[in-house]
Amino acid sequence: MANVRTRFDAITAYLGRAHGARTTRVRGRLCLGIDKATFMAVHSTGIGFRLRGRALSQALTLPGVRPWHPVDPERIAPGWVLVPSAHASRWDRLAIEALRTARIAQAQRYVREAAAGIATAAIPLPPPSTVESLAARVRSAIARNFGGLILARAA
Repeated sequence: MANVRTRFDAITAYLGRAHGARTTRVRGRLCLGIDKATFMAVHSTGIGFRLRGRALSQALTLPGVRPWHPVDPERIAPGWVLVPSAHASRWDRLAIEALRTARIAQAQRYVREAAAGIATAAIPLPPPSTVESLAARVRSAIARNFGGLILARAA
C-alpha cells in the first residue's frame, strides 16, 4: 500500500511545476486545482479525482473505486471517484486525466461567461504572419525534409 499523502504531494509537485496547478483547501480537505476548478483531493484511504468520459468509466471498473464527494464523503458528486491506495500505480495517469477534465470545465465556463456577457480575461492573439515570414517557414520546412532542394524565385 502506498502512503496516500506522500504520493499526493509528489503528484502535486509535478502538476504544479509542469501545469501550474495549485493546492487549496476546500472545507479543510487538501485539494489540487487550476483557476477555480478543483480536480483532485486527498482522503485517508485514497485520492479522489474528478473525471469524465472514458477515464471515468474505466476508473469505476477498478475494484474498490466508488463515486465520491470531496467535501462530504457520504454524498456523491457527479464525476468524482475515490480511488483507494490499492490502485496507487494508476494515480499519476488519473491525475493527468483529472487535470484535462478541469481544463475542459474551465473552457466551458469561459464560453458560458462570454455568452452571458461577463468579461473574461482576453486571450492575446498571435502576431499576424507576413508574406516573408510564411515564405521563410516554408523554406525551412522543405529544407528539413528535402536537404538538397534549393528554392529560388522565378524571374
